[in-house]
Amino acid sequence: MERCSWTVPPRKFLEEIGFPPTTEDLEANSLIPFNESDFNETTGSKAHFAREGWNIHTQLGFLPSLEITGIQSGYTGIGFRNSVPGSATVKMNARIVHGQSIQSVSDAIKKFVREHLPSYCSYTLTVGDGNPAVHIPTQGLLFDKAIATLEKVYGTTVLKKYCGATIPIAALFEELLKIPQLYIPLANEDCNMHGADENFTIELAKKGLMFAEHFLADKPAA
Repeated sequence: MERCSWTVPPRKFLEEIGFPPTTEDLEANSLIPFNESDFNETTGSKAHFAREGWNIHTQLGFLPSLEITGIQSGYTGIGFRNSVPGSATVKMNARIVHGQSIQSVSDAIKKFVREHLPSYCSYTLTVGDGNPAVHIPTQGLLFDKAIATLEKVYGTTVLKKYCGATIPIAALFEELLKIPQLYIPLANEDCNMHGADENFTIELAKKGLMFAEHFLADKPAA
């Protein structure tokens, strides 16, 4: 058995980021409420790791990530089995950001695995389909109007938040339509996205309809 600690070289993985957070972005993210106990309870995690000087919203909104989403190996059924597994399957997701290319990140991962696996291991690495990253600006008449409408409808200050999400249609809109895009998160924090019993509160659905009514009817903010 070999014990080791691997860290993906951050320079290679991060060097192509097209839009690093500005001072204004960091300040805006610092205004977003965050309670670590509530976060751990909602997500089921025990801890979160963030780059020094960045809070979790900056970490999730501006940095790429490499995630192991599944591991399968050996016998895990009822009883026991006297055998040592000789193979394993791992599923990984690489979430890239604007400025990175699917090809360059895939090549970097392949190189890393090739250089770090022991010589006595054999493996196959298959790269599936991917979607290009998109950076959506948060300034302009469309965004000013949205902010003004939200503040008018709800009577509270609007927070800007970058979200490291996978929305393939956003890249398609940017490539073909070349028009400004606006995404307003009206989902509840505990919606259990992409999981069993995914949910959406009726109150937030009503808020979304109220915003749409005013946004489509009102003139753009000056």
